[in-house]
Amino acid sequence: MTIWIATLCGGVGGSIRGILALYRGITTWLQQRRTVLGSPLGRPRLADAADWTAELVGMAAQIVIGGLVGFFLTNAGTVTGVAGAILAGVSAPAILAQLGEVRLTQNLVAGATDDQVPPVADLRDDGVDNGVRHGE
Repeated sequence: MTIWIATLCGGVGGSIRGILALYRGITTWLQQRRTVLGSPLGRPRLADAADWTAELVGMAAQIVIGGLVGFFLTNAGTVTGVAGAILAGVSAPAILAQLGEVRLTQNLVAGATDDQVPPVADLRDDGVDNGVRHGE
């Protein structure tokens, strides 16, 4: 699979959240219309059923980050198929949130250099952490 197809599939996956949100707004509108059918108040408008502008902006953002995650994961060799790229796009916000919690990422964003980053503890089964025996 080429990188461009993976990016496209990631974007398609990212659009799924937005499509589901649009569907939820439409079903809410249909339920509102059914409950007031025959009422003198009149039928509710589709524009009042959801915040459509926010939903569309959210869907556009998710398509972009879904495409980026699909691109990066395929480029890294983590994702190799179409279904994987689509699922990467669906889960892009969770993947990016998890990546933001990684200490290395936080240090890179903060601009720390390699000599400023403290070493990660290497705790082995023998109780040794970076050459220091624990419990002594």
